[in-house]
Amino acid sequence: MMELAGRRPRIPLLAFALVAAALFGHAPAAGEVSRPREAEYLALEADAYDPGTLRADGALVERIRPALEMIRARYPEVQGISASVPDVTRLLLQVDRSVTGPLCSGRKGGQPVRPASIGLPAVDAITSRFGGGYRVLCLSALGFDLVTVETRELLHVPSLVKLYRGARGVGDAQEDSLIGGGDVVTVEPSPPRLRVTFSHGWGDCLAGCIYRRMFFFTVEPDGSVAKAGEWRRDDRGESGGRPWMPAPRRLP
Repeated sequence: MMELAGRRPRIPLLAFALVAAALFGHAPAAGEVSRPREAEYLALEADAYDPGTLRADGALVERIRPALEMIRARYPEVQGISASVPDVTRLLLQVDRSVTGPLCSGRKGGQPVRPASIGLPAVDAITSRFGGGYRVLCLSALGFDLVTVETRELLHVPSLVKLYRGARGVGDAQEDSLIGGGDVVTVEPSPPRLRVTFSHGWGDCLAGCIYRRMFFFTVEPDGSVAKAGEWRRDDRGESGGRPWMPAPRRLP
């Protein structure tokens, strides 16, 4: 049995994510359009959040929402580009099978169970604090059980991952998400303005997209919007210019 209280041996949780996607089908589809919470999600992606609740910074959300609306209204070329926003915040937890074994007792392979707790006080306290819930997928035939924790609120994922990784009994914690969407929207505060980038990719996007077109905008404090540039890469090569490069998405 591996010791989780001291050293933390980590296994590739990406394999867990692939299993979860195959069995549950809950990963966002590439290019999925989900705009109701887009501003909230983009603020979190910009690391603008309340340290206590881990929710998006409300002031930035209220700047982003009208900015996106104005850009899309004025520039039709970006109207179809949206961020793929998850419905929930979902993490994968690596815990010892001595924890999940009793929960999975009598369950056939692949059957999920939704326990109120998993019997690790520090973990259960974090989950309760953020209004989360568990789903345990019993996969004894594969030598592990898959534990996911979900919160209905969109939260700052790196901070939440850090909390779970620091909890006794957790070998690792990672965001449950799959890479592969072609469309990306980013917002980066560059005081006093915002820098907004719309990016559309196509051609083998599961491997990173062969082709891409990017549109760059600035948003002033008064809400006025200006196009800062456009860049394209296709069969003919590259054209246009990039006034900045959006920061890559941070992985917890």
